[in-house]
Amino acid sequence: MVNALVCLSKTDMQLWKATNAQNVVYIPNPLTFDPNEIQASNLTSKNIVIVGRLDKIFKQQHVAVEMMSQMVLTDPEIQLQIIGNGDAEYASELKQLVLDLNLTGNVQFIPFQKNITQYYQNAAAMWVTSSMEGYSMVVAEAKVFGLPVVAFDLEYPLLWEAGMTKVDYMDRNGMVRATVEILSNRTLALELQREALRSIEDIYTHKTVQKWKRVIGAVMDNQPITAESGVSTEKAKKILSSQLKVINPDLFALYEQIQNI
Repeated sequence: MVNALVCLSKTDMQLWKATNAQNVVYIPNPLTFDPNEIQASNLTSKNIVIVGRLDKIFKQQHVAVEMMSQMVLTDPEIQLQIIGNGDAEYASELKQLVLDLNLTGNVQFIPFQKNITQYYQNAAAMWVTSSMEGYSMVVAEAKVFGLPVVAFDLEYPLLWEAGMTKVDYMDRNGMVRATVEILSNRTLALELQREALRSIEDIYTHKTVQKWKRVIGAVMDNQPITAESGVSTEKAKKILSSQLKVINPDLFALYEQIQNI
């Protein structure tokens, strides 16, 4: 039994509350960059970044590589920078895919960077090809630099509204079209940048330290913790179902059968 359960997103909080868990509270991770000290991207490059560990199931960087074969048909100078380390076998598969699609001049593999500032500042957009996400720090970081983000719709509400363009899950053509529009329409790109920068202020100004003090104080005094409202229980169950489908398709099928009884 735990005295308090701290979640990084309101959706996670609601998922736990749906199980009748008590003393569940939402406190987001602090940003790794101070928005007031960052020079946002000027959005004039043709660089698309995708940031995160190399993971075939959850991050799906191969989808980004495959989409690049369509992107270069619209502009052969467009670049994709895949930033991060991960599974060595998958990394080899990705590099072979780049060779097979004749994209060696358009796709760069960049290892994990402690300071990723230069890549964000020199990018024009970010792709999120994940099959599931929780509290996405890379999306938060991208927003600090004013990057428009194009992502598959995972129905996760945190960070997925302002400054972002969502397409149906695995709609590769839709993501390509949305990205081409952003890269070719500066008015749209700048509007998405403004939305991103405004939205990140909500996270930056979140009283993280004060909330932690309140939680610790409540635990020490053996007092209940009052949680703020999150997404609806029905929404939380829908998100949980979609994630289960990715993690364990067999268990998801059983879950669906039980729901239909």
